[in-house]
Amino acid sequence: MQTRKPLAVVSYLAVLGLLLASCAPAAAPPPTTAPAAAPPASTPAPAALSPTPKPAAEQPKRGGVLNRSISADTPSYDIHQGSGLIHLAPIGPAYNGLVQYDPFQPGTVVPDLAEKWAISGDGLTYTFNLRKGVKWHDGTPFSSADVPLSIERVKKHGSAGPGLVAIKTVEAPDDATVKIMLSYPSASVLNYVALAWAVIMPKHILDKKGNMKEDVVGTGAFKFKRHERGSFLELERNPNYWEPGRPYLDGVRVYAIGDEASSIAALRTGRVDVIYLPSEQTVEVLKRNYKEGTVAMHRKANWRAIALPTDRAPWSDIRVRKAVYLTIDRQTAIKVLMSDTGELGGVIPESMGGIPTEELLKRPGYRQPKDQDIAEAKKLLAEAGFASGLKTSTMFRKRIEFESQAVFMREQLARIGIDVSLRPVDDATYFDLRTKRAYETFSYRNGMAVREPDAILNAEWKTGGPDNWSNISDPELDRLIGLQSREQDPEKRKAIVRQISEKIEGMYSTTILGWTGLWKAWGPRLKNYTLPAQYHDGDKYVHVWLDK
Repeated sequence: MQTRKPLAVVSYLAVLGLLLASCAPAAAPPPTTAPAAAPPASTPAPAALSPTPKPAAEQPKRGGVLNRSISADTPSYDIHQGSGLIHLAPIGPAYNGLVQYDPFQPGTVVPDLAEKWAISGDGLTYTFNLRKGVKWHDGTPFSSADVPLSIERVKKHGSAGPGLVAIKTVEAPDDATVKIMLSYPSASVLNYVALAWAVIMPKHILDKKGNMKEDVVGTGAFKFKRHERGSFLELERNPNYWEPGRPYLDGVRVYAIGDEASSIAALRTGRVDVIYLPSEQTVEVLKRNYKEGTVAMHRKANWRAIALPTDRAPWSDIRVRKAVYLTIDRQTAIKVLMSDTGELGGVIPESMGGIPTEELLKRPGYRQPKDQDIAEAKKLLAEAGFASGLKTSTMFRKRIEFESQAVFMREQLARIGIDVSLRPVDDATYFDLRTKRAYETFSYRNGMAVREPDAILNAEWKTGGPDNWSNISDPELDRLIGLQSREQDPEKRKAIVRQISEKIEGMYSTTILGWTGLWKAWGPRLKNYTLPAQYHDGDKYVHVWLDK
């Protein structure tokens, strides 16, 4: 049976094509395409003094406001408690972390607020020496006392938290020193401390208010200027930034543009300089029609999936979950939803120890043709008491890429008598209901904060994990996840990850539709810009300038 491409996607692409055709191309020649992001090193390199300078082909120009777009207005200024680009993109440039990813050598960890660090021989103590003379945007001096509370908040609430589980305590023995003590050696902990989510926030405000939902006070190159709700948020240059001569820009303005076609049109006409491309269907169209700009991809940066909450009926019955798992045609999902840019894969990429694609292709759920799987799925539903089918709903964000995925799910499951109603919600409602797990099924896409197993396993599959959308709670699985986190031998770790992958696949709680990339596109006037190491790594814009 051939699955029809959802009407919403076809109509959307037609409109997009017209919009792109109507935008006259700029005269500037295309810049060199940014290199693909490299995975972070498993062992930290010796601390450098600063991000590696990138030779400038042109003399940097000062001034101008960089404009970018995101899909929706940020609902809160507290990055630690946020989990999406709509939290990080507008506010991230106002903050620093202890360390960061080198903007010119993606994957390499270099200093930020800490100018250097050392790791003890047993791998259990990280000592950071902080920069002196740094001030918060409100003029209060920054010191080591600000760090422990922020690290604890990130560990508890933040998107980087799943990678910080090894941290036992954080101490500030003097004003210029921070010590992070681990319960066990962790090859990945520094990579998580370097993430843009793990920013350091002011203790004097957190002590007073308990959060940063309504305040933007950082140490970063840009400080808060204004926020026009529903329209844009603007940061302005911090004249007292601790890095001499930076930033070059006068400011950064982030527009909330919910429609992707409108966002692309804004890029083509020069209204914005950088956009996020969440929908695979638009990428090839943009590449063909925007030769003067750059379109770059983070390969295998995220996966599309359907989560079934295992703690409630009917999904508490493994037979019903397996019926869904067997029915979904993953190859068609890659073709229809990802425009053939996606890749087949299980819950963990093969490169990290997951089940090889060649093996998956021979297994129920992944194999072709689907006749045998669908027959087995119907049999399982009948055994579970649903011979006449069942009704459910799926929650998703009001955006084209999520709508098309939900429509695809509905069409697929209709083949075995499962009637799926669509439940689109706005972003604010989405994040609230997602946190509360208030859905019958959840159609989503998710990404890796860092390209290594902890980014998926601790977040998505561990009991209580922030992204554990299927509410899995399995003591043996938790034990194995902890075991792989502690394992220092790469091959032994992969063997444990393989065991974990087999166990998760056998739970049938989440159906992976496929792995795909995430894209950014930027215009020709943006200079000295490099694709970050991870998609959610954030853009600080400290070293970029505009060719005005």
